[in-house]
Amino acid sequence: LQAAIAAMNKQSYDKKAALVQKAEDQFTPAQLNAELAAMTVTPCANPSDYVLTKTQTPAYFGNAFLQSSTSVATSTPHFYTYIPSNPSTIQEYWVDYANRVLGGGCFTEGFVQEEKMVCEIPGLAALIAANLNVNHPGWCALRTRLGTGSNDNRVLQGNPIPWIVNGVTRTLNVKNCYGTQFDKISLQQLMKDAVPVKQPGLNILAMAAPKLLQRSLPEQTNIDTIRDLFNTAYAGFSLAKASADQQKKSCLINTGPLGAGVFNNNKIVVYLAQRLAAYQLNADINLCGYDAQEAQLGESIFTKLIATNPATVNDMLNELQKLAAQYILTP
Repeated sequence: LQAAIAAMNKQSYDKKAALVQKAEDQFTPAQLNAELAAMTVTPCANPSDYVLTKTQTPAYFGNAFLQSSTSVATSTPHFYTYIPSNPSTIQEYWVDYANRVLGGGCFTEGFVQEEKMVCEIPGLAALIAANLNVNHPGWCALRTRLGTGSNDNRVLQGNPIPWIVNGVTRTLNVKNCYGTQFDKISLQQLMKDAVPVKQPGLNILAMAAPKLLQRSLPEQTNIDTIRDLFNTAYAGFSLAKASADQQKKSCLINTGPLGAGVFNNNKIVVYLAQRLAAYQLNADINLCGYDAQEAQLGESIFTKLIATNPATVNDMLNELQKLAAQYILTP
């Protein structure tokens, strides 16, 4: 991690380096070593189950769609607090809106959800620093989405490879800085706004949404987009559910408008894809970053969809495409 920090300074990413250093400084060396020794990293065990192309669909698309589910959904206009619900009975996950490589530009350019998360959590930063791509300086070699070509972040061009990182501690809360604000803020102000916190025992679920060519409703509500988003959510949530089951706990997934920023996806389509994946897996879900009007629209479409009684997962996705095109009026 110190080598990565030195490389950031050398490449003039001094603000990123200062953040990562401040996050690390909240530990003593012994505490950081203990954190890294206890941290577990689990990749998707069966990525071939989620291969989705123009000519191939995952076998689970033919599974019966549940007529009822124990899944409970909540929403909030706020973003992650990282405050646990009930650790004794609930295994809780916080979704990392991952780039197709774990960490995105955390050690280089950009400061959106994923880069912010990595800079606040030393365990994540250390994992990426230990797995850097020698051919792509500052970027991680671990993939969260992989296809056969260079456009594997596009719809149906890549397939999900979710990761879980269990047992990390958030040591910073970087306030008042997101996206382009990061480039404008001074280092002095950034350090002032990076407030030390201590939130141990966090479980991170990293998964990458497809990137659309443009922010247009026809592409956002296209059946291929919907299938890709659902498949991504289902792969990630399946990994989380299996992990929670191993701990004999219920599963709660904190997520949000995954891929609805610079990746051009529609917030409501993303809401529905994740809501339905959690429903099909009997996992609870908390959708952050959705105001009351957005959540109400999402739940209204969800209710209409369930009422169509789709026979299979594939039928459900086809019905979702029809309803999304009908009720989502603005991108």
